[in-house]
Amino acid sequence: MDATSEPHYHALGVDEIRVLKLQPGQEDDKIVVHLIHVRLSDNPEYEALSYVWRNSIEPDHAIDMEVEVQVTPLMPHAVDDMEWIRNNVMKMKFRELAHHPTHSFLYYSRGGERFPERISCDGSDIMIGGELHFALKNLRRATKSRTLWADALCINQSDPLERGEQVKLMASIYARATQVVIWLGGSYMEVEHAAMTLSGIRFRLASHIFHHDNKPTTAQMYELSQDPEWKAQHWDSIAELMRRNWFGRVWCLQEAVNAKKAVMQIGDKTIEMESLLDTIYRLYVFGLDTPLWSKGRPTGLLAVRTIYGLRASEESQRPSMLELLHHTRTFKCTFPSDKFYGLLNLVSDNETNGVVIDYTKDPSEVFIDFAVHDMLRKKYPVILHFCVRSNEKSELNLPSWVPDWTQHVWQESVTYNKYFNLGTYNASRDRAPHFSFSEDRRILFIEGIILDIIEEVELLRAIPPRERPKNVFRGDKDKPFWDIDAPETEKPWHIRDTDNKPFWESSHESFLDEYLSNRRTWVKNAISIAFPEKSCTPEQYEALWRTFLWDLAEQRERPGPEYEEYFSLWFQDVNNKTHISANFRKEKDAPGLDLRRLPGDAIEVDEEGRMSLMFAKAHEKCDNRRFYRTSGGRYGWAPDTTRSGDLVAVLHGLEAPFILRAAEDGRYVIVGDAYLHGVMYGAALDMGLEMQTLEIV
Repeated sequence: MDATSEPHYHALGVDEIRVLKLQPGQEDDKIVVHLIHVRLSDNPEYEALSYVWRNSIEPDHAIDMEVEVQVTPLMPHAVDDMEWIRNNVMKMKFRELAHHPTHSFLYYSRGGERFPERISCDGSDIMIGGELHFALKNLRRATKSRTLWADALCINQSDPLERGEQVKLMASIYARATQVVIWLGGSYMEVEHAAMTLSGIRFRLASHIFHHDNKPTTAQMYELSQDPEWKAQHWDSIAELMRRNWFGRVWCLQEAVNAKKAVMQIGDKTIEMESLLDTIYRLYVFGLDTPLWSKGRPTGLLAVRTIYGLRASEESQRPSMLELLHHTRTFKCTFPSDKFYGLLNLVSDNETNGVVIDYTKDPSEVFIDFAVHDMLRKKYPVILHFCVRSNEKSELNLPSWVPDWTQHVWQESVTYNKYFNLGTYNASRDRAPHFSFSEDRRILFIEGIILDIIEEVELLRAIPPRERPKNVFRGDKDKPFWDIDAPETEKPWHIRDTDNKPFWESSHESFLDEYLSNRRTWVKNAISIAFPEKSCTPEQYEALWRTFLWDLAEQRERPGPEYEEYFSLWFQDVNNKTHISANFRKEKDAPGLDLRRLPGDAIEVDEEGRMSLMFAKAHEKCDNRRFYRTSGGRYGWAPDTTRSGDLVAVLHGLEAPFILRAAEDGRYVIVGDAYLHGVMYGAALDMGLEMQTLEIV
């Protein structure tokens, strides 16, 4: 917590926490609070605040804070003249909007960081984070005090021992609160209709389901998605709400799952958490969440599904720590160790792998401890399947055999995939794993064989996929907003030329256009890499189309010969240069954005279209991976950072091959697990290759 003088904290006793008494006041009054010690065992009445320390809204990285913008003052009521507007335009840097009396919302609604503010705490002036200050201003009542718990103030953040002890109580703090208030940030024009829209969607969805005897078919739900009134809802406001940073926090899971009652607050508006969870989860289950992608990848979808599932599950059914780490890999936290500590109260006690909350411990050691403990407890190095070499710089100092859970990973593991229950491969067959660690725990010694060398990698595929479509709006964004009489192609960006379609629908089509254009490029490049001689044998062609499926059909069976025809039809769709093919236009979601599609179920397509869509569905396992060819002429799929010269190895006891990169002194680093056609069921062990003890650093 940034402060010139922190509160004068008194030591907490056993079972004690601090709560803050937020004094009443008017909008412009200074925030005044008092800290009070209470015992949880006495069942004190308080509300627990769940919020993001820095920014509730993700900064718009497309905006340069130093760029000069044009600002028009509010026009007097007596003036209705465009000439007056033109003559009173001011120019300033975008960051200066933060202090503008009428236009500061433009800065904050684009994720501009709020500056620390002074409050009075027990009679002393202290500085608190801008986001917490803004939340307290909105939570403060005019005539009555309010008792809250907020971690940044109620825990002495400069005392790691106290912080550790209080974090152990977090589940109880949120579970015992009379209400959890989830602060999602300010209510700007992008989300001002969210509460009303959510209510409307919830009502129409429930009515439609009831109308079909509570068992609607996929086709009947598709019928709802095409209803003009359904499309006309303010989907953009829900899409923007689901991108608020709270949904991407590690701690939000525990705080929401343990709450007996919770409300989500945006500005001065509130939404019952259960209402939002239930509605968004139903949209997901019925495949009606396409509009939520209009503002880019809605991070809230994963949070909603996770919170919904954990609240509905018994403690005995809770996932393991490893499963939850995998599921929440994209979630963020201030302290790296909180990737573990924030999940401790959501897993069963015997699945914590010895994690103990200790903020005095080097976070890198916390990550290494967990990996070593997991391998030794299971006597099986399954955790290696979650190791992926990233291009991002990490603040941790980890060997490559320890997953860095703070880094975003775009592809799923070959064998541990939360979308596809594969689990059928066995590259090392019945070979038991033999592994050990160096004394300083920086080197993993493990038995395996080096199988092949990667000769060429397809690098034109866009990984990661774009967060937002490039061309939703037409025209020049730098045009002044009053220039509405310009030719259609020169209209300013805010005037939407969407053929009278809702913004979300045009945005979705832009995603689809971009995705299919890039797919056409990289698939053709992959084919040229597969056949450098520009010709192939029937055996090579079969190996190619089977590789594009990972040699698994939808029900995890080996694909039959009919999939060769499916591949041909799918490739024709990929190569369609005129416009998006009708088949893919009919899919419920843009390919590559949503891994739950059931192509061909929602609406009728012709037989060729059905076969093409079946192949597309099975091919999704390759999402965000790179196609490669080895020096031995084999094909496969590897992590994004794989490059020519990397090695393919089979490690004993593991179900899929691994991409390794040579390091110093004959050692290797793990790039990630991979698919390599022809060796997924143990064939590599019959090739007479030398077994080695590989040193992974």
